[in-house]
Amino acid sequence: RVLLEAEAQMELLGQENTQPAHLLLALMEDTRGAACSMLTDIDTGRKTARQLALAAVGSPMAKAQLAAEEGVEAVQKPERRGQGDAGADGGQESLGRKLAEAHVTLVRGLVERSTEAKLLLLAALSGEHLFFLGPPGTAKSLLARRLAEVCRGSFFERLLTRFSVPEEVFGPLSLKALENDELRRKVEGFLPTA
Repeated sequence: RVLLEAEAQMELLGQENTQPAHLLLALMEDTRGAACSMLTDIDTGRKTARQLALAAVGSPMAKAQLAAEEGVEAVQKPERRGQGDAGADGGQESLGRKLAEAHVTLVRGLVERSTEAKLLLLAALSGEHLFFLGPPGTAKSLLARRLAEVCRGSFFERLLTRFSVPEEVFGPLSLKALENDELRRKVEGFLPTA
């Protein structure tokens, strides 16, 4: 769905190749999606991120659309005209600064994990999954813990074996609920609440 929307954005902006900015524009179309909620978590508005993505595309159609959106915003809020240029440039710097800070937090003390950290941020922004496969000790879990810290989320970790049972991951059954003929798990601190 996102790729189709990215292609539609590409055609709308008059370009022949899909760029990462097209994907970002497509992800922001769903205002209730993970990309918009993460932008809210880092105090960056959807409008600011959209302006940044349009500026990154750089095509004549994207520049025209950006100018049109800025013109509409100026008409809607005329009292902001004389207050300096804190519009898109301030938003660009703010978003870029926050993403750079998140990246620095993820790679702090790690060697050659910049690409993985950037992929984690992209996956979190886009609401997609990311699977790291590698030998023990290559910072896979550490990066996931740090991403939870950056996003102010919770983290759940469990080493699974062939003898693992669902209670280890999803939480134990509530005995009080079983007395009332209800099947309910105690999920606090387990996967469902992470």
